[in-house]
Amino acid sequence: MTDYQLLLDKYSDSYVPGERRSSEYEKKLRVESLLKHRMLIVDELSLEAKYLLLSHSQKNTVKFLVKTFNTNFKGLHRRASDETIILAFIFYIKKLEVPKIQLKNYKITKKYNLTDVVFELILCRLTDYFMSNAPVQITMSSNDNHDDLVKTGDYT
Repeated sequence: MTDYQLLLDKYSDSYVPGERRSSEYEKKLRVESLLKHRMLIVDELSLEAKYLLLSHSQKNTVKFLVKTFNTNFKGLHRRASDETIILAFIFYIKKLEVPKIQLKNYKITKKYNLTDVVFELILCRLTDYFMSNAPVQITMSSNDNHDDLVKTGDYT
């Protein structure tokens, strides 16, 4: 191999060991590592709470919520740990299937300090986020006569 080929191979990588990375790249690495860590927490909590019998699609829904809020996880609850917020996601998904589920009946909620108040606050902020980012916004207009719109069918 020639000298210039060795140099080309050496500098073909964008990162050279010992070289400082840009702050944007470091931030991207931190976000990716946080996401991996939180996905591990999802797997651990789903195993620990196996009596909840989460299906594969329910686990995927919890992972979707974690990915959605990965950059703003503490925006859901400032003092709650990652485990508490993820457990709230799990119980939210389970409550959609079985509405009569009570948090106080499970030891895992006491272990991770998930109370009804914390659960409700996380769900309110979750709902607020999805309602504010919904493609269709509810608007109230006093200019339209809704009875006439229903009778004529002219919604344009």
